[in-house]
Amino acid sequence: MAAAGLFLGLVILWLRVGWLQVVQHSYYSGRAELNQEQRVLVRPVRGELLDRRGRPLARDLLTCSVSAAPREMADPVAVARGLATLLHLDARRLEEDFRTHPRFVWVARHQPPETGENVADRKWRGVHLSVETQREYALGEAASELDSEKVKRGYAALARMEAGRYGYCERCHEEIDFARLKAIPHANLCMPCQKLVEL
Repeated sequence: MAAAGLFLGLVILWLRVGWLQVVQHSYYSGRAELNQEQRVLVRPVRGELLDRRGRPLARDLLTCSVSAAPREMADPVAVARGLATLLHLDARRLEEDFRTHPRFVWVARHQPPETGENVADRKWRGVHLSVETQREYALGEAASELDSEKVKRGYAALARMEAGRYGYCERCHEEIDFARLKAIPHANLCMPCQKLVEL
């Protein structure tokens, strides 16, 4: 009797497994797709770069970026054509992107906020808006080089910290005055050596 009960339990279990695997496969497959995570790079907000009079040399402007999840759309082709018209893109290429990347597609990056509002007004399902920043340089490429040079100096100071050489002059190897480091954290020369270099 116990063996019959065990056998019946196994039969019911295998029938249940078959039901889930065959009949309800598409339902659970769809649920699994919805549970997938998508990693999207979120760029950090950078501070303003000012001249000595407080005028901005470089600043971050708020822009709007449009992304899409085609699998969430009822009619991806119609949405692709609508977005292409609104954003002045190639409709065929956008349709192809939607077909080959059903989970996530960047449609357009760094658009003016007005464009983002126009897209939002359409209320397309599966079309998402995100606020991003774009660096604007008042002096063009000259300010861009200043900004990147500042970043390079910061990384060089971090490298000196890791090597145990931070706070020591790279020319005379003497300790750099604390007040100088407080004012210029990336300083790699003591004040006397800095003056010699500037001569």
